Amino acid sequence: MVPFTYVSGLIFIFYLITNNPYIESVSLNCAIGVLFGFKSAILIDNEGYKKCVGQSISINRITPRQFVGMDILMHGSPVVYFLFNKSLYNIKYLNQALITSVSIHVVWAILTCRGLNLNKIYLDKCDYQLCDRQWHKMWICTLIGHSVPHILYVIMK
Repeated sequence: MVPFTYVSGLIFIFYLITNNPYIESVSLNCAIGVLFGFKSAILIDNEGYKKCVGQSISINRITPRQFVGMDILMHGSPVVYFLFNKSLYNIKYLNQALITSVSIHVVWAILTCRGLNLNKIYLDKCDYQLCDRQWHKMWICTLIGHSVPHILYVIMK
C-alpha cells in the first residue's frame, strides 16, 4: 500500500517537471494537508503516532534518526520549497486546487482502504489500531491543512 505522502510527493515532482501553476497549487495544498494530517496524530493519539513511526522504521529498516530525516524531507521540504521559492499561492486556481487536492486525497483513501480509516496503511502490522473517531479528527486536521493557502488568502485579502 502506498502512503499519501508518496502521492503528494509525486504531484510535487510532476509540478517540478511541468512548472504548471495549477499543479503547483494542488501540490501545495497536498503538501500542507499531509503535514497537518500526519503531525496531528501526535495530539490526537500519541501512542498511535509512536506505533506508526515504529512500524515505518521496522518496515523500511531504518534508524529513528533516519526516520526523522525522511519525515522532514517528505513532509516538510515541499512546504518549505513553496514558502521560500515561490509565491504562497496562485490565486487564479484558489478554489479549483482546493477541491482537486481534497478529492485526490479522499479518493486515494477510498481506493486504498475503502474509507477514511487508514489503519490498513499506517498500522497494518501493529496490534494497536486507531478508532474511526480518531481518524475522523485527523481527517479534519488534514482538510484544514489542504485549506491553509485558501484560508491565508482570505485572511490577507
